[in-house]
Amino acid sequence: MKRHFKTSLKKSLSSSLDLQPYRTYERAVRSVEHSKFTAVHHEMHCPEHGKFRVEGLVNIVARGCTYVNDVMVEAAKLRFLNGRSSPEISGDLEVGISDRHVTNVSNLALSIFREIHADHEGAIGKRMSSYILQIDSTVDSESAMKAAIEDVFPKVPGAVCRFHLLRDLGKDMMESMHISLGKIISDSRIRSKLRESMESFSDWSDSMASEIGSGF
Repeated sequence: MKRHFKTSLKKSLSSSLDLQPYRTYERAVRSVEHSKFTAVHHEMHCPEHGKFRVEGLVNIVARGCTYVNDVMVEAAKLRFLNGRSSPEISGDLEVGISDRHVTNVSNLALSIFREIHADHEGAIGKRMSSYILQIDSTVDSESAMKAAIEDVFPKVPGAVCRFHLLRDLGKDMMESMHISLGKIISDSRIRSKLRESMESFSDWSDSMASEIGSGF
């Protein structure tokens, strides 16, 4: 599917000179509403002011970006309002966006929202006596914390910290393996061998030795 973007103006607003066709180019764009489509941009030229860009395309998708702004908005809503993870959103949107890109565009949406909020904070304050901008209900599997959040914020979706979940699963399911592996590493003196090897590097320093020591 192709969508054409061109100005309805025939003359330049500042000089009243006739606009002339400049060039036409196409971009592959992905959108939540329209799936994948080809944006056809018809640029015009003003004899006095040069290239005349059509704002219609720029308003819905940033230059150099493949995804329409509705992808950014939907990703941010699913992640921050519905508590969905980036991999889940990537699959649900069905626009070919990666997990990492979901994280990036939703973070961008949050930054834009913060700027809008800051610009209109006074007006919001006049209309609302009090409000909460964002609640992060991620917990580390503590039952008391989960109970408190459900009691105070019953409509806020809860989430379990992925790091703590995997750590606890590993501790419960592979504790004996972890202890055995630690003993093997200790008996092999791998720490000393690594230090001896790295001391031969030209950029070796005492600070590097401290970082290595704290990492084991």
